[in-house]
Amino acid sequence: METTHHMSTKNDNVLLMHSYTDEVDPRSFQPHYHERCEFILFLSGDVSYIVEGKNYKLKKWDVVVSKPRQIHTILPEKGTKYDRYIAIINHHVLPKEIWDKIKNGPDVYSFAEDDRVVELFRKLDYYNGKFGDDIFASLAQAAITEVAYNLSLYDEESSLASVNPIILRALEYIKENLATIESVEEICRVLYITKSHLHHLFTLHLQVTPAKYIMTKRLILAQRKIRGGTKPTQVFGECGFTDYATFFRNYRTHFGYPPSLEGKIQLSHEILT
Repeated sequence: METTHHMSTKNDNVLLMHSYTDEVDPRSFQPHYHERCEFILFLSGDVSYIVEGKNYKLKKWDVVVSKPRQIHTILPEKGTKYDRYIAIINHHVLPKEIWDKIKNGPDVYSFAEDDRVVELFRKLDYYNGKFGDDIFASLAQAAITEVAYNLSLYDEESSLASVNPIILRALEYIKENLATIESVEEICRVLYITKSHLHHLFTLHLQVTPAKYIMTKRLILAQRKIRGGTKPTQVFGECGFTDYATFFRNYRTHFGYPPSLEGKIQLSHEILT
């Protein structure tokens, strides 16, 4: 697999990249989430987008929106050529009414019959290298903000997602009982299915195991609580961990630092899809 980046820039509010991958290895794309909002303008490839139990087969000029802390992944067919623009924006720079529409809006938008958004990214490709880094970063932020404005004008998803009803029920149960679920078997009993079947459905539709999904959601919740001022020694019990040692170990493994350093660590990068 070889990936080339036609342009790449970042400032405090926007990370931007035009990325092309030749002969994709699907194993290189893993479920993850961002603290900020991610836009992907899909250009070409045999690729699906998976988010919280929904599977979208992407079409040319679809715009994928991954909201903050939303677990998602890209699922390409082996060997396909994957071309896309990627932008991760600090949603706090957007007007509240625009962000509210995007936050509560679709996962995928179709611009197949409308090149407005495509042209915004193409302009950035044109500007790349013609201005200094600071000017180009300002142009990138302005263009991606305009992309957000265009997304706020749309109300319908580009296509119906493929949805498994058992997965949706499992995710809803996890959401409502995140802090109290004692085991994966508990979910299986509620759904009247075997543990092996639930494991199969999660890995097929979400590319992650049920236990890993629950753990990630609990750690995300814990991080938000700590950033909100709650002490780590109090948070672990509120987020479903039975003891602090287990919480501490998983937190440090997942985020790369202990919970006591939360808030003191500046995020230096985002994972780009």
